[in-house]
Amino acid sequence: LRIINGVSAPQLRYPYTASLQLNKQHYCGGALVAPDIVVTAAHCAEASPIITLGRYDLDDPLDSDYEESSVTRAIIHPQFDKVVVDNDVALLLLEKQSIHPYIRINNSPNIPIDGEELTVMGWGDIDDHPTVKEVSDELREAEVWYLTNSKCEESKGIINTSNGFQEASYKGELTDNMMCAKDHIGTVSDACQGDSGGALVRTGTHPTGEDDVLLGLVSWGYGCADPN
Repeated sequence: LRIINGVSAPQLRYPYTASLQLNKQHYCGGALVAPDIVVTAAHCAEASPIITLGRYDLDDPLDSDYEESSVTRAIIHPQFDKVVVDNDVALLLLEKQSIHPYIRINNSPNIPIDGEELTVMGWGDIDDHPTVKEVSDELREAEVWYLTNSKCEESKGIINTSNGFQEASYKGELTDNMMCAKDHIGTVSDACQGDSGGALVRTGTHPTGEDDVLLGLVSWGYGCADPN
């Protein structure tokens, strides 16, 4: 998934953010959750990516102050269901420990609360047209708001797809292993292709994210930044 109508993130704000790459090309995001473990979406972990940490501008030839690491083992959730995209989570064990700080995983059932503002980030597609792919060089962020699954299931509308306009609804599409977030301030910000596996976080006050909390991962959705 991709960041649509977001903004360039502050350069040092999210040091735990990982870029999963094949042949030097970004294809998914992830988050460092231990010195040698990156969490990502399960549908991103079936390849054999190189993990980069400490990147900001992926197209900057002068940027050499970052880490690259191979994956020694990918642990995909044993109940990952490709059809309904349930349990879409995987752990990537790195060949070496990272020098970058990692993010704490939420362990409270009371977080987040309905309507809470959260942040999603990534290097994915920045064009909302379904047949146009324009990835971001710089890490981008967007503010979204959490909504309960019951409210999320009420969402429906007509979306623009590569096969034309189609009706879509989340009714009956969600499981207890999923959570929803949306934009509701009129900018129609969203995540989409290329942002999959990236972090959905409750941001803290520390300028380099030391008190951020990981709440979820970008997984799937109907359309990207579609106001309908």
